[in-house]
Amino acid sequence: MKRLIVVVPAIANDFTHWEPLLSRLAKEPSLAGTHWMKWAHNSGRFSPVSPSVLAKRLKAAIDEQWIANGPFDEVVLVGHSLGGLLVRSAYLIACGTGDSSGRRADWADGVSRIILMAAVNRGADPKTRRDVRIAAALGSVFSPLRRLLIWQILRGSAFITNLRIEWIRYFAAAAGRTPVVVQVIGTEDSLVTRNDSVDIEQFTDSYVIDVPGATHEVLYRLDT
Repeated sequence: MKRLIVVVPAIANDFTHWEPLLSRLAKEPSLAGTHWMKWAHNSGRFSPVSPSVLAKRLKAAIDEQWIANGPFDEVVLVGHSLGGLLVRSAYLIACGTGDSSGRRADWADGVSRIILMAAVNRGADPKTRRDVRIAAALGSVFSPLRRLLIWQILRGSAFITNLRIEWIRYFAAAAGRTPVVVQVIGTEDSLVTRNDSVDIEQFTDSYVIDVPGATHEVLYRLDT
């Protein structure tokens, strides 16, 4: 089987600490011949960029991979934290819904799994962490700061609200023709809880897996 696995890191993160996990996965017999696409969005908390724009760029990058190295029999999307939001949004765009042209991408039907690593599916809650609380407070006072990425992924933001609504609408209408969705959460995560997966779990073939002792930042790291 010819497979494409797309991996998207968290905010202010690169692939430095991903290598132990990706190297181990690459050695799995069942993943032999897989084409790995590590997509770096190069965005930090205070980057003046919209997550919607990042999702469009991700979708376009997967389009490019499909043309250059595909077609693929199977596509798996993996995203950590912000990366989880981006792969969800890019998938909906590829399906012709949400912020898209309405045209379904060639690779959309090949997506078999969406693996979310502590994705902030309901947005970052200011009540949970000091850095998120400060960002929310500053943005409420200085409107120009609302263009920053951290503000746009807060709970209740336009991007988060629209993504949740579009996700529920699409998965409800396309019942039985959607990928398996798995949310992996560390038991010591201070930002994401089981309740953040409420939109995910209400559909068939959606699961949550708890990782004992893992925090939000080190969930994917085999060296910790």
